[in-house]
Amino acid sequence: MANFNIVSDTRLKVVIPPGATTGKIAVTTAAGTGTSAASFTVTLSMSVSPASGPAGTTVTINGVGFTAGSVVKFNGDTASKTFVNANKLTAVVPASATTGKVTVTNTAAPVGTATSATNFTKT
Repeated sequence: MANFNIVSDTRLKVVIPPGATTGKIAVTTAAGTGTSAASFTVTLSMSVSPASGPAGTTVTINGVGFTAGSVVKFNGDTASKTFVNANKLTAVVPASATTGKVTVTNTAAPVGTATSATNFTKT
């Protein structure tokens, strides 16, 4: 379920939740459920676990849209990573990393960068 605001009788403003996947959008009211004709495409989203650790910690990054060529960075410092599948990467916190956001960048489709919602704290 996503958070939303009612803009008008015919319009909603929706925040795409972490972990959302590509698919049709359904809106349910007391009058019934309406489903979009076309799929909404989610390109990149992610979550990081654990949220803190020292250099050398293996971090699991769950999300959507990862590729074998995805680049993982901890606050701008590139990490070694393992591509598990389009929904999961693991990365090792580099010695040079500092506390900050974790990013995953794809240079091949789906192109873009996903950024962690919170900082990874290097301990």
